[in-house]
Amino acid sequence: MPPKGSKRKAADRAPDAAPAGEAASRRSTRHAAKAVKQEESDDASARGNKKAQQQVARGNEGAGKEKVEAASTLKSENVDDDKTSSTRTGGYPTTPDGHYFLVRCRLWRCADPSLPAEKRSELQKVLMTARRNLTGRITDAKVREEARQEVQRTKVALGERGDVWWDEGEVADRKMVWNTGYKDWWEGLSEGDRKGQRKSK
Repeated sequence: MPPKGSKRKAADRAPDAAPAGEAASRRSTRHAAKAVKQEESDDASARGNKKAQQQVARGNEGAGKEKVEAASTLKSENVDDDKTSSTRTGGYPTTPDGHYFLVRCRLWRCADPSLPAEKRSELQKVLMTARRNLTGRITDAKVREEARQEVQRTKVALGERGDVWWDEGEVADRKMVWNTGYKDWWEGLSEGDRKGQRKSK
């Protein structure tokens, strides 16, 4: 038989046990709330990082695209100048009237043969300097635009662009040869010449 007063002591201790349980429950709730808040913070951070990564990726993609476009523009400018420069026409099939030479089935205007040799040489030097500013690593837009305009002016002076230097004959600048009056001449060429291949020296 339990001693007298034991039930009393147990009853006296019971009220203290309830607050202790409530405190533990509150602590557990706070911990759970903190955990949820931390998870939400981590999720937000992850979303932010993902968004930042996507922005960086888009930026890199845009920069890459700009580089590709710039490289494509440089290549186009370089090829165009190589074709039409009077220093590059040697070895390509030339029309009987001497007005055009053929490169990959397209007609490109020859320089004016009536230009004095000294004047031609001077213009060629100016042209080559301007071309270096276009085909080199110069990225300044103003410098490149000035160089492009210089190329245009010089080629006009050489007779390769602008008004034609002959009085009679067809104007067929940059046209596919089979769409011009030079079609019969072209069809009579050898297979290699018809493609506008350069003859080795």
